[in-house]
Amino acid sequence: MDTEEKISAVVWISIAMLMVVQVLLVVFVVGFILGHYVIKEDGKTVEVAPNGEEISYGTPAPMKSWSKPNGDQYNHRVANSEIDSSNVHELGV
Repeated sequence: MDTEEKISAVVWISIAMLMVVQVLLVVFVVGFILGHYVIKEDGKTVEVAPNGEEISYGTPAPMKSWSKPNGDQYNHRVANSEIDSSNVHELGV
């Protein structure tokens, strides 16, 4: 293989790789447009756990009153006293 054939091979390989990159770019742009502007969904994104339950993130919706004293379903607690160095011995820890 002489020098001219080597140069020709490198040029054709470069052209082929450039065409592959162009095709991938077109596929990406078309997929982006279809996914964001053409395909309409309810806008709800959900993740599913391995057991099939849906996992939601973000601020939970307000709940009805909780029957447990000093807490709710989100485990919010309200203390009626403070713990500091002067009374921590009362905990017995």
